[in-house]
Amino acid sequence: MKGSGYDSNLRVPMRQRQGDGFSAFVQQAGSVSDHWSLVRNRPGLYSIAAMPEIEIPEDAKDDHEKRIGLTIAIVAILLAIVSSLGKDEDNEKIVSEVKAASLEVKASNGFAWYQSKRNRQGMNDLFIEQMKIDALGNATPAQLAAMKKSEEKLVAKNAEYKEENEKILKDAEEFRKESAKEQANAEHSAKTGDRYNKAEIFLQIGVVFCSITLLTKRRGFFYLGIVLAMVGVAIGVSAFLM
Repeated sequence: MKGSGYDSNLRVPMRQRQGDGFSAFVQQAGSVSDHWSLVRNRPGLYSIAAMPEIEIPEDAKDDHEKRIGLTIAIVAILLAIVSSLGKDEDNEKIVSEVKAASLEVKASNGFAWYQSKRNRQGMNDLFIEQMKIDALGNATPAQLAAMKKSEEKLVAKNAEYKEENEKILKDAEEFRKESAKEQANAEHSAKTGDRYNKAEIFLQIGVVFCSITLLTKRRGFFYLGIVLAMVGVAIGVSAFLM
């Protein structure tokens, strides 16, 4: 009968049949869920199986960052060494230039003193010649004796000047040689210091690019930083071997 709540054939309440249908649907849905779980656990079973997600483990990321950090630390140590060597060369340049200037002053003073004594020796020779000429004239015995005594003093003085001049000239030439040597050392330190400064620049840029890798997560910056650091190391080694 229609609207009575009973099925005329089975004589079972319709609400009960509806509840049985819902239970069957839930059981069927559970079976489908189990089947889909089977498909996901066995992706080769059907071609429509889902692809698994690919993720980088966190410890792998940490290891990569640790390697970058270790590389930055090593480059920073090399940078400190190159910077220290460059400062030493700059200081050596200044010291050599000061020594060269001081020795040049001593050499110039020595040559001036040598020339002064040479002039005095020349004047003494003129006096000796003049007294010899005067002795040929109408000089009295007393005058001749005085001229003779003066001549002996001048000759002795010229001999002293000659001995002193030899030492003064030798010292002045030695000062000049040492000054030239210190000047050469200053020029060498200047060239070496310039190379260390260039090496320092490349190492600094290398550290910066390696640090950018930690911010951008792009390895290209890391590799570029390594290349620049290697160039800096090569220039530093060449400066050390100069």
